[in-house]
Amino acid sequence: MPEPGRTTAQHQTTAEDVAVARTVALAPPLAGLPNRALARALAAGGPEAARIARLSGRHARLQRAPTRPTGPARGAGPGADLDAVSKQLKRPASAAAARKLIDQWFDAAVKAVGGATAASTGASHAAEIGATDVQELEADRAEQKDGLVSLMKGRPGPGLRDWWDSFERYVVRKRREIALEFRHNLAIDAANVRDQELGSYELALEGMPLDATWTSPKLITIKRGGNRGDIGGETDAAKGEIEMFDAGMTSSPYKSKCPALGGLRSDLQSIRHEIGHIVDDRLTAKERSGLFDDILDWRFHLIQNITLAGNERLHRARNNTVEVKDEKPVPHNRQFLDLVQELGALTTRTVMEFVQSFGEPGADDHTKPMPPIVTKERHGRLYWRRGYMLHSIGHPAELPRTKEFDYAMTAPAEYFPELYAYAINRPEFLAGAISKRQMRWWKEVVFKVPTDPGELKRQLQPPANVEAQLLADAEKLFTWEQLDARVAELTRAAAATPAAAP
Repeated sequence: MPEPGRTTAQHQTTAEDVAVARTVALAPPLAGLPNRALARALAAGGPEAARIARLSGRHARLQRAPTRPTGPARGAGPGADLDAVSKQLKRPASAAAARKLIDQWFDAAVKAVGGATAASTGASHAAEIGATDVQELEADRAEQKDGLVSLMKGRPGPGLRDWWDSFERYVVRKRREIALEFRHNLAIDAANVRDQELGSYELALEGMPLDATWTSPKLITIKRGGNRGDIGGETDAAKGEIEMFDAGMTSSPYKSKCPALGGLRSDLQSIRHEIGHIVDDRLTAKERSGLFDDILDWRFHLIQNITLAGNERLHRARNNTVEVKDEKPVPHNRQFLDLVQELGALTTRTVMEFVQSFGEPGADDHTKPMPPIVTKERHGRLYWRRGYMLHSIGHPAELPRTKEFDYAMTAPAEYFPELYAYAINRPEFLAGAISKRQMRWWKEVVFKVPTDPGELKRQLQPPANVEAQLLADAEKLFTWEQLDARVAELTRAAAATPAAAP
C-alpha cells in the first residue's frame, strides 16, 4: 500500500493549481551592471552589496536576525473545575438518580467551557472553542439520557450498570479532549473521535512550534473522517480545517521501507503534515518564493497542455501549414514554448518524445502504490512526472532525492508540509538531507530561528559549560522547542558529570 498521509489526485491537482497561482516571478537582473561587477560587489559586502540587494528586492540577508516568537502563557483551562465535579460522581442507584447525575455533570461542563475566556486560559480562541464544546455537550447530554432509557429497557439492573460504565468512559474522554483543546488553542470535532486516538493528537501536538496552533491567528479545527484508503488526511487551509482519515491515525510505521525513518509513526507524521499545510498557507508570496523560486527553481507543466500544443505543431508540419496562432497567449501554447526553452530549443518531436518517455498519465493505477520517482536531467534541469504534471528543478543539487522524499516531490504544496513534519519529527535526518542554504531558509523563515551562532547564543543564553556543544548540535535542529530541550539535556548531563580535579 502507498504510505499514509497522501492526498487524492484531485486534491493534488488543486494544490498544484494553488501553487501556480501563488508563484512569484524572480526580480529581473539589474540592467547595465555586468556580472563581474555584481560578483565583486556581493562578495565584498558593504554599501554596494546593500544597494544591489535593495534594487533587486532581495533583503533576506540584510534583515535583523529572526527572534523567538512569543505568545501568552498557557493557562489551566476549564479542566480544573470540571475535574472537581467529575471526582464526586458516584454510581447511581436508580434511573432517576442517573438522570440527575447526567444533568449535574453536564451543567458543570457547560458552565466551565462556556465561561472560558482568553484571559482565563491564555488560549486566544477560547471563546470559539467553548462555544463549539457547549453545542457538543448539549447534544451529548440528550444522547446520554436516551442511552440510559435504551439500556435499562427490560433489564433495569444490568442496564443501569452498563450505562454507568459507558458514562464513566465518556467523562474521562471528554475531560481529556477539552484539556487538549485549551492547551493547544484548537478545536477537536468530537464526532467519530475514538478514545485511543486522543493519544495520537496529544503526541502530535506536544513539541510543535509555538505558532503552529497556540498563537495561530485562525482557529484550527481537527475532525475525524472515515476510511479513505491510503489517504491520511486533507486540509482546507483557508478554513483552518483538518480532516484525518483512518490511514493517518494509525501507530504503524511511516514509510516502513525507509530505515532512516525507523520508529516514526504514521499518526505523528500525518497530523503534523496536515498542520504544515496551514503553516504553509501563512507564508507570504515572497517568503515562499525564497524556497521554490530562488533555492529550488521548481516549475511544472500540465502534460495535456504540452501534448495538445505539440500535436498541433506536428500536424501543421506534416501538412506544410503555416499559422500565426503559436504566438497567441493560449495556455497550452505558452506552456509548450516554456518547456522548449527549458530543454534547450529542441525540436517539437524531440520534446514530445521526452515527455512521453515518462509514461502516459492516464495509465496510472491509483489503486496501487505510487511508483518510485523516475528523474531525468536535461539542459541542467531535473525532470520527473507525478500524475498529470511534468515537474522540473533548476537547481538539482538542492533537492533531496532519496525515497523518503518521493511524496514530497508530488507538488510544491506537498513538499512544504512533508519537510515541515520531518523538521519536527526527524530534525537530524532532514538536516543531513538538505543543503545548508535550504536549511537556512527553513530555520529563519519558517521557524524563526537565527542561523548565526553569535545571535543564537545571545537569544538562548546557554550555560558557558555547554555552549560549544549546543552550537554544534544546533546546526541539525530546527525549532526553538528542540533547542530548549537540547539546552536542558546538556545542562543536566553537565551537572551529573563530576568536575575534573584541579
